[in-house]
Amino acid sequence: MSPLYRYEAVDARGRTTEGEMNAPSDQEIANVLKSRNLTIVSIENATDRSPIGGHRPKRIGVKEKILVTTYLATMIRAGSPLIAGIDVLLTDAHNTNFIRILQGIKEGLEKGRLLSETLSLYPDSFDQPFVAIIKAGETSGQLENVLQGLSQKLKRDQEMTGRVKAALSYPLVILIALVIIGGVMMIFVLPKLIDIFLKVDIKLPWTTMLLVRWSQFITNNTLLATGLFFGGLGACALVVRTRGARTLLIKIGTIIPVTRNLFYAIDMARLTSTLSILLKTGVPVERSLAIASDVVSSNTLKKILKNSVTQITQGVSIAQSLRQKNGLIPEIMIKVIQVGEETGSLDQSLDSLTDSFNEEVHNRLQALSVIIEPVLMLIVGVVVGAFVFSIIGPIYQVVSRGGQ
Repeated sequence: MSPLYRYEAVDARGRTTEGEMNAPSDQEIANVLKSRNLTIVSIENATDRSPIGGHRPKRIGVKEKILVTTYLATMIRAGSPLIAGIDVLLTDAHNTNFIRILQGIKEGLEKGRLLSETLSLYPDSFDQPFVAIIKAGETSGQLENVLQGLSQKLKRDQEMTGRVKAALSYPLVILIALVIIGGVMMIFVLPKLIDIFLKVDIKLPWTTMLLVRWSQFITNNTLLATGLFFGGLGACALVVRTRGARTLLIKIGTIIPVTRNLFYAIDMARLTSTLSILLKTGVPVERSLAIASDVVSSNTLKKILKNSVTQITQGVSIAQSLRQKNGLIPEIMIKVIQVGEETGSLDQSLDSLTDSFNEEVHNRLQALSVIIEPVLMLIVGVVVGAFVFSIIGPIYQVVSRGGQ
């Protein structure tokens, strides 16, 4: 029986079509899809999807993927087989999941599988666009250049992610410190003041009563409160690491006015860098756009790119197909792409756009940091002010009554 292949393609209306089909080879699948006027996004062998060990290892990080792409590109340049590069990586690897994935890749290569086919067995670590780019490099005979391009792209993404984390870590640390200081006050300071307040017959404000209730709960259930606090932090850290939570956070970020332009710039940087890698390997423009549409987080941008694929298959230029009424694609980007098309240097134009968008991400992160600091100071001021008002007011009443 012929092996089973899973495919993804885009139809004439820009809609994504997915399915499975048995065929002697992936080329047969490609011919069938082309006969249906579908633009191919990806084709992968789905007959044997079982990684080494019988179950999938956990996801590896960007650092490990940079090592894989860099070492394999170096081995190809030196004329050595890919398996030799995997052996080198296995020698220095210490992460258990990374070792298991490398062993699985090596086993797949030894069985005669293509690198893209082997990587597709680990979708949590190597997503569909990553595998599709590798597949394009294998098909065009430019796997070395593709791996090198992916390595550079991953390094840029890692640097970009690091900047985002650095911008968000400052307010997070401040908020956690505020909660810890508040907890210390609730446990060691407020109980002594509460005893004084209760001995004196005064009417406490509702804010003070709220603090009293919280203080009594934390004091009487210190272990429970501490466990809830650190357990909540741990749960949040675990949830944020899941793909669904990250997708939700990105969607929220694209809605909030302050962060919307930042996420847009990140999307555009990833889009242009992915397109550049694919076009350098000779992948047709329409398929490059179809693959690149999966690296962006904005659903609106995805629709624009898939609609652009449809227009390009009908003979429209890339620049014209990207020009939309909503103005989501900036006119300057369209002009640069148009010049690249006319001069035959589209990949270089896309590289320039990538540098420009990366710089924009850097500038917007700096601007976001400038906005976050006064907002944090305002939040801290309000919290401290409310706390002081809730404590100083009753103390003043106690002192006044004592003077009488």
